[in-house]
Amino acid sequence: MEEKINWKLAQVLPDINNRIIVFDTETSGLSHFQDQILEIAAVEIIKGKISGKQFHIYLKPLKKIKKQVSDINHIHTEDFKNYFEEYYDEEKNLMQNFLDFIGDDSIIFAHNMIFDFYFLNDELSKCNLKKLDPKRFRCSMRIFNEILKENFPDLKVKKRLSDCCNYFNIMPYSLDGMFHNGLFDTIMTAKLICKLYDFKQGKIKKEDLFNNIMKYENTEKEKNLSEKNLNNEKKNEKQKENINNNYYKDVVNNLYNIPYYIEKTSDDNNLKEIANKLSMLSFSENK
Repeated sequence: MEEKINWKLAQVLPDINNRIIVFDTETSGLSHFQDQILEIAAVEIIKGKISGKQFHIYLKPLKKIKKQVSDINHIHTEDFKNYFEEYYDEEKNLMQNFLDFIGDDSIIFAHNMIFDFYFLNDELSKCNLKKLDPKRFRCSMRIFNEILKENFPDLKVKKRLSDCCNYFNIMPYSLDGMFHNGLFDTIMTAKLICKLYDFKQGKIKKEDLFNNIMKYENTEKEKNLSEKNLNNEKKNEKQKENINNNYYKDVVNNLYNIPYYIEKTSDDNNLKEIANKLSMLSFSENK
């Protein structure tokens, strides 16, 4: 089987009567050659609605998960020992269970599908299982982009999963730390796909989608501007702090340069002269 994505098919919303399986993976890195799948989740869609059937597994890491990876997907090496160990099965058995869930006739969806596609087929290959036909795969991100070009050709917007969910008012869509969780992302992607079908069927009006996009984009711009201003304020405060630190540092240095140790009878030990040398200090002379 030629392992090449058919983008002509991948960016077209299939007939609503197809059984659809939406899936997402969380991995130990970005290279499907060197890294592995740590988590797979899948959700079934029937006739444009989430059926309630879902699949979810963790695969035992072959090596310690890097901190920068755990910071993104919140999966830690210790989790497998502390929580998942009793559910371990041979990786081949787990992957076969996944194949059984998706079946032979379903259309397989993912958001930004190219990433998950190669990881999934490589994992199946490692387990000596049959790879999935690229013609079965669809990408919700590219389908949304095609809908955007068809209806709003001059509109340029972000197409991350969280952004697309916001455009369609999919809740919950802004929970900090929830995205990059396999099951959560899969459910959000499934909800997005259902909304794409609703839009195609006219259940969501074109002007409503446009207004939602504009509202979200403006909110994001205001948020970014607010964060930028806040960062500038913090930067200015830091600069002021540095100036103050340098000011006090200069005061101390100048104090050490003044001959306090000279006897009081010395002319150099004149308070007015000291004050003049320390230009940052004020000196008032009683007349």
